[in-house]
Amino acid sequence: MEKEKEGEFSTAIRGYRTAVDILITGVQGDPDPVRRESVMRKTAQYLKHAEMLVDRHSSPTHMHTPAHTHAQDP
Repeated sequence: MEKEKEGEFSTAIRGYRTAVDILITGVQGDPDPVRRESVMRKTAQYLKHAEMLVDRHSSPTHMHTPAHTHAQDP
């Protein structure tokens, strides 16, 4: 979350993916169904947020040169 606040979105996305991997690995075989459900909800939230970051920060509107500023042919 800190990297996201600092604008380091690639690092933030990797962090969310790492967290998801850790949560999924850790929840496997957990005998507590309440804890498993809680972890799966948190995992889904992290995945959704990471996907939002990817979508938001890889779209053409976030490129350094917006498409609408290019000169048009006469």
